[in-house]
Amino acid sequence: MEAVSSAMDKKTMIHVAAELVIVAGVTFWLNGKINGQTDSITKLQKENAELKARLERIEQFLSQATGNPPPQGARPPKQSKKRRPPPGPGTKSEDEEEVISSSDEEIEI
Repeated sequence: MEAVSSAMDKKTMIHVAAELVIVAGVTFWLNGKINGQTDSITKLQKENAELKARLERIEQFLSQATGNPPPQGARPPKQSKKRRPPPGPGTKSEDEEEVISSSDEEIEI
């Protein structure tokens, strides 16, 4: 009876040790992934700050060039595109309509 119990304890210890190795491996792997993501986030935050500063310089240059005051505060919300009704009799189709572009139009990237 002792031999069976001893063999069972040995198998249990091997099983527990294997689980610990697996958990430790997954922990180190996830830690590396998290550190990589943190580095990416830091890089993107720095790039974002540089782009915001560049945008502010461009806006200041444009306001000086046009004589308009620089924009204050947050940007205005984007306007949603309105759906056009289908052309009826006596109206121009989309191909015939004039395309008017505005310098105030916001460019989406």
